[in-house]
Amino acid sequence: MKDQENLHFDTYDSNSTYTSYSAFDTTFKLASSIKNIRKITLSSLEFPVVFPNVRKNNTSTNFSITIGGTTTNVVLGDYNYSSIAELLTAINNKLGGVATLGLTNYVFITITLPTANTISIANSVLANIILGFPKNASTGSTTTYTGLYGYNLNYDNFIAMFLNIPSNCTSSGNHLISYKIPLNAIQGMVYYLAQNNTFEQSIIVSDQNFVLSQFRVQIFDRFGYQITQANDYTFSLTIHYNN
Repeated sequence: MKDQENLHFDTYDSNSTYTSYSAFDTTFKLASSIKNIRKITLSSLEFPVVFPNVRKNNTSTNFSITIGGTTTNVVLGDYNYSSIAELLTAINNKLGGVATLGLTNYVFITITLPTANTISIANSVLANIILGFPKNASTGSTTTYTGLYGYNLNYDNFIAMFLNIPSNCTSSGNHLISYKIPLNAIQGMVYYLAQNNTFEQSIIVSDQNFVLSQFRVQIFDRFGYQITQANDYTFSLTIHYNN
């Protein structure tokens, strides 16, 4: 009796169905059901990186600043920014002169006001992760305020691949995650993952009566936000059986 088998999946195939019109949320139907599963290993992945670094799904399009009690909300469109200058120009155009964002010492973002006033910045991926302002950032009356951390346009250092299969795999922050996919490819490239015995990623099936006939796959970013900007991708799973 075989103790494992490999299954190959393609989100473009007829056995897959998009949810919310996205390849990153897909349900696959198997030709025949599988029982007595012990664990499921991600053995390969071919994944085009096409989602932008600024996208509405994860608050990276939102920058909200309150100056002296008056709040200005900046909302950008989905876009892949390759330079910080390009991003700061887009934000400054939306701010309309109430404040100006610029670069200090090559890596820090500084807010400059026309006249001294108090500043507070709402938390968002754009404000905290990309621009480098601390959470719950605020300051007393001033004309300049500089973030604590360097800017980071390439913050998508991994994605989470989640299968709705009963297992004991999750994250410390209760994010939905079955497999953690480190991203070593930039936007516009294809990420390749091949089976590596020194870094195996598997989920242990927690329900021994579970029968696999179909399953849903969702892709999330490192913060637990679902990614919807997607092209079709392929992957392989190794199904390990109980003896």
